[in-house]
Amino acid sequence: MSVLRRSGRPLDATEAGRIAGLHRNTARAHLEALVSVGLALRRIELRTTRGRPRVLYEKAGDANDERAGSPVGVDLGYLQLAQSLAGQLSEMEDAAGEAVRAGRRWAAAVDSSPLSPGRLTPVETIGTVASLFERLGFDPEPVLDESRILLHRCPFLEVAKEVRPIVCGMHLGMLKATLERLHAPLEVTGFYPLLQEDPLLCVVNLAEKKSPANPRPAQLGI
Repeated sequence: MSVLRRSGRPLDATEAGRIAGLHRNTARAHLEALVSVGLALRRIELRTTRGRPRVLYEKAGDANDERAGSPVGVDLGYLQLAQSLAGQLSEMEDAAGEAVRAGRRWAAAVDSSPLSPGRLTPVETIGTVASLFERLGFDPEPVLDESRILLHRCPFLEVAKEVRPIVCGMHLGMLKATLERLHAPLEVTGFYPLLQEDPLLCVVNLAEKKSPANPRPAQLGI
């Protein structure tokens, strides 16, 4: 995904593989996985010369989304409301736990996936979570071979700077509840927000779900 993001133009599998250091067949498999979950678009090259047209891939939204390179806007009223609610949560006795529970309630109000629960593969799970974060304005970059998602924006960054455990705890709760509702084969093993601020980077780590008798707690790196 980062190759398509940085290129600024459609690429075929050979070009993408050369940039990423992958064989073209491996690159094509990754690109097709991104297409299957709606994070990339596939089209046939239009050409005026003889020869077989190439199959090109580009990041979904690049062709028509004028905001693709600009931060997602947040209404000032909603930002102030978020600051007020986060501040109130931070004063509670179990602030971190309340934040995660609030995130779970948030997840219940979000249509997180068009796919049928119980039928997700690990790749589809990562794509579904990335699509959710895309709609919420986080500019996600799924890294399929490492089972992680890089987040390059945060609509609540200013609030997170003041009460990071609350805001990031809510995001963790939303993510965990979403995976549970989808009966996904992956679970959150780590959420590391604001590893850097310029450019912004948060990291979500996912892994194959362990048995209910031996759960693996998620780490919140704040």
